[in-house]
Amino acid sequence: MTQTQIDTIKSTWIRLIAFSENFGQVFYPKLFAYYPELETLFKERQETQGKKLFMLVALVVTKIDKLDQLKEEVFNLAKRHITYQVRPEYFAMFGRVFIEGIDEMLKKPKQEVLDAWKLLYDTVSEAMIEDMKSVKNFDE
Repeated sequence: MTQTQIDTIKSTWIRLIAFSENFGQVFYPKLFAYYPELETLFKERQETQGKKLFMLVALVVTKIDKLDQLKEEVFNLAKRHITYQVRPEYFAMFGRVFIEGIDEMLKKPKQEVLDAWKLLYDTVSEAMIEDMKSVKNFDE
């Protein structure tokens, strides 16, 4: 990521913090509308799941200057997602909705903003997928 992209994420994150209480209400209804088959993966209430999502994004954003320091957290997150029956192909589905949610919460920001968030999402999700595949064979 470039410094400009990092700065873009940090500056827009400040605006997204206002949505901390209803982060999940933006994402999960849309996710389940697009991909109803994913709803069974989420056992907790939408509010609880939203808080977890918000905290994960907060962790990533606070470490954005040093994403390599997140390796252990990402690996542990990947292992947990295997136990939730998450498959690698689900990340693209969630990513689509994540970026749409960012777009909605930021009230249609410039494309560069969405591109920066997409790059961040792709970076973390690709690391998780790689870690998941190192633990489990998904062809089983």
